[in-house]
Amino acid sequence: MSSTLRWFVGVPKTNSASLFARSFSLYHACQYDKGRYAKWRLKHPEAYRRKLDYGIAYRNTLREENPELYDQQTAARYRAYYKKMRQDPDAWRKRIDQTIPHIERWRQDPDNRARIHAARDRFREARMEDERYKFYVRLKNWCYKYSWVREQLPWKSYQPVLYDNKVEHHCDGCNWTRLGGKKLWWKKIETSPAADSCSWLCFHCYVPKTNWAEALPQGYEDLGTTTIKEIIKRRDSLGHGG
Repeated sequence: MSSTLRWFVGVPKTNSASLFARSFSLYHACQYDKGRYAKWRLKHPEAYRRKLDYGIAYRNTLREENPELYDQQTAARYRAYYKKMRQDPDAWRKRIDQTIPHIERWRQDPDNRARIHAARDRFREARMEDERYKFYVRLKNWCYKYSWVREQLPWKSYQPVLYDNKVEHHCDGCNWTRLGGKKLWWKKIETSPAADSCSWLCFHCYVPKTNWAEALPQGYEDLGTTTIKEIIKRRDSLGHGG
């Protein structure tokens, strides 16, 4: 608005910048805030190094004095990181592909393999009192060892499918593609042979949290705590083949 017209209609003169100038200033403010830390790191590397050392010393001290709190904070950081990464499937896929070769090389070290086995043993020992976990292991072993368990028993809504190599599928329960793949998957049983929704569940999502015996085939629900011999007897009595 011109000064003459402003005086004529009685509008006071504003001290604010124009729309373009305000947008331009806001843009530069954001860029300055983003780049301030990077500039400080380049101009004052010693101060930046001291800040990093302080953070490392703090985490080391926290890990020694309060390992539980340290684990909680570490887990929270990882959860936030992975949640952000998974919002971009392409970036997440690239990240996994870059990590897999390093993991494979790390696993080739005998000491690292021993650490993996020790961690698995601790995991099993900590959960041996968990009835769901014991059922989970039992059912998984049956599906891996016996093809008739996968192919001939009357599964209800999902049927186990075992691959020779790890295969990636999108798990409807996790709502995420299991990167790296798994050998054992559960595929939805379609009512019509022509229909194929390609609906999959990972093993963890297939087994219910509470009434896990429902994961067994029709007519086998009461055999969740038994052995494979009892499953064979029930199979023969119901005439499900062998």
